[in-house]
Amino acid sequence: MNILGLVLVTNGDSGRRVVCHFPPPADANDTDVFGLASDAFARLTAPKPELCNQNFELLVDDLRFVGHPTLVTAAPAVEAEELEQLSVFHVVFVLNNDRSDCSRLFEVASNYAGVLRYEQMRSGYICREVMSILAMIDEARHEAQEAPQEPPVISPGSPHRAAVVEPEKCGGWSVALAEKAVKTSSLARELQAVFNGVKSSKGVHTLINGWINFHAIAVPFDATSVSGIRAYQTLLPLNSRKYHLEELPHDCHPDIRRLLKVADPMKPFQQLHTELQLPLHWIYRMAAHLVMWGKGRIIDTVTANSIFIVASTANLAPDSAKSVAFARNFPGRTLQEVLLWFSKARRFSEHRAEAKAKGVDLNSILKWLLVHELVTPLREFVDLYIPVEFDASDPDA
Repeated sequence: MNILGLVLVTNGDSGRRVVCHFPPPADANDTDVFGLASDAFARLTAPKPELCNQNFELLVDDLRFVGHPTLVTAAPAVEAEELEQLSVFHVVFVLNNDRSDCSRLFEVASNYAGVLRYEQMRSGYICREVMSILAMIDEARHEAQEAPQEPPVISPGSPHRAAVVEPEKCGGWSVALAEKAVKTSSLARELQAVFNGVKSSKGVHTLINGWINFHAIAVPFDATSVSGIRAYQTLLPLNSRKYHLEELPHDCHPDIRRLLKVADPMKPFQQLHTELQLPLHWIYRMAAHLVMWGKGRIIDTVTANSIFIVASTANLAPDSAKSVAFARNFPGRTLQEVLLWFSKARRFSEHRAEAKAKGVDLNSILKWLLVHELVTPLREFVDLYIPVEFDASDPDA
């Protein structure tokens, strides 16, 4: 997903503040947040209580801010006196001026805000972590202001004046400070994980405050529709079986593990239904979950009569990333050599017989090509053409 960044904004005893944002600016003296002054950004995105606990969307010039501002419940009484009291926190997603991704981000923002709110009620998590990050920023700003500055060197007679760094712009949120925060603050690590997971479309998988497993992914809702799956289709795992099984959360349903262990592009769901002794509708639902989590893709089952051709988007350059990856996975073969086999529209059984004579396991190669979308199935369709002047009453028509 093409998001530009993620920003944490709070409103509390010290007023509205931008706590941190990812990615951080390369220039430590740059205090703006995506083109807006930090205090202006905070005022715009930390709304009044009446606008909290609901979806938030704001368009400023060519940027769109999406989130779910949340009212903060007071910290437990034991810690309340030591912590700055916050009234609102808001995790803001920054996008280009495009609403196509908003509906997906609303759900991610709402779920994440709900988990953070729960941890705040349980242990004062938000207040404690925000104070830690703000203290880190204030310390960095103080050190930058106290550090001696070398006088600028200006050639005699030069009309140019030396640039002076304003004290209030010293020690802003920077790459170095973000790295330090990620190492010491669990909230900073979680925010970075949310940003990276949403941006890469691989999904967010992180542990909130060492207590709650948070999983979220921003995908089109129709991409995981169970009603569109058919028994003649199948699930194509997008990585090795071992990798997916190790990556699954420990609390996932055991049937999902069973499905991943037997899933194969050459086994239709009807066959998996027989092997697993599970209802088809339940297999469809689990497959849809795996698609949503970016671990699989629904495809038509590969049969002996399937015909595949080289995808129009395939990069055939010998030094391309996929060519290098193919050579690493299948030593002694080149991607160009294999794709040459699929340059002719022939049945897969014919390709497989030819490859078997050369000692090549084409089944494994085809799975790899399908995962990386280097080949595409060739389908046949019947086109019924009816003349414009067709007369249904004429028996000779």
